[in-house]
Amino acid sequence: RYSARTLDVDIVLYGDQVVHDGHLVIPRAELQLAFVLKPLADIAPDLVVPGETRTLAQRWAQHARHAATSEMLQAESWSLA
Repeated sequence: RYSARTLDVDIVLYGDQVVHDGHLVIPRAELQLAFVLKPLADIAPDLVVPGETRTLAQRWAQHARHAATSEMLQAESWSLA
């Protein structure tokens, strides 16, 4: 399971399906992680995760890393000016 492999694909979401079948769980718990949630919120901000009421954009806005990321980007924009 955790051996070397050429390609590793994690299916985080699959339409509006909710799956709990052995090792296959969709939506994936990793959706809570900033490095998973932020890119998804960027490309599909209005998508609602099955079984929830919040959009990806709303989830990202409420995420603990959101404020830190926003502050870092603002600091970078000042240094580029």
